[in-house]
Amino acid sequence: MKDKQRGTSAAKGMTAPAEKSSLHPRNPHRGRYDFRQLVACSPELAAFVATNEHGDESIAFADPAAVKALNRALLKLTYGITGWDIPAQYLCPPIPGRTDYLHYLADLLAAGNGGIIPRGKSVRVLDIGVGANCVYPLIGHRDYGWQFVGTDIDPAALDNAQRILDANSGLSDAIDCVCKRHARRSSPAWCSRARCSISPCAIRRSMPRRPKPMRVCGANGRILARMPRGSRC
Repeated sequence: MKDKQRGTSAAKGMTAPAEKSSLHPRNPHRGRYDFRQLVACSPELAAFVATNEHGDESIAFADPAAVKALNRALLKLTYGITGWDIPAQYLCPPIPGRTDYLHYLADLLAAGNGGIIPRGKSVRVLDIGVGANCVYPLIGHRDYGWQFVGTDIDPAALDNAQRILDANSGLSDAIDCVCKRHARRSSPAWCSRARCSISPCAIRRSMPRRPKPMRVCGANGRILARMPRGSRC
């Protein structure tokens, strides 16, 4: 019984890891969240911050409102994105995981570019299913200067994404939102100019505990990376 009590006490004294080693080395979210800076940048986050059982400041990640407030603060503090919001019924993706996708995509592009990550307007990315949150284009443009075309079949989601772009100077010049309800045999001009495309299903990942894979394709439709056989989206 005493051993069990000592084990429980030790567990309560444990602190969260200082670094999330499973994330990409260039991911700025590898460290623990600095809630003081986040709250100073986005004061509405303060209502969701509390001290957890380890004595660290945190939020209830099971609370969608708390996660949305954290996302808003991270996007504002790290990427200078203001006015980010999504309707209650839409996906609120974790920012660190989505950031990881983009850094691994950059690595794939570098592999075909002499080891140098291509930056700026020379890279045009097609985001299939951009959603109301628009996080891939927002982060990809801020980190690498890439141009994006985000497609979706939901006009309401695209309207929300466009509101986010309009709230941030210059983003509408770099990111286009296009409604695609019906597939066509011939690809539109913006699709043929895209250097790569991303969608939520099928890139092979070697490290554990990473986000769901995605498919990465070149402008000619050739798949640069795919999910291993037997894996599921």
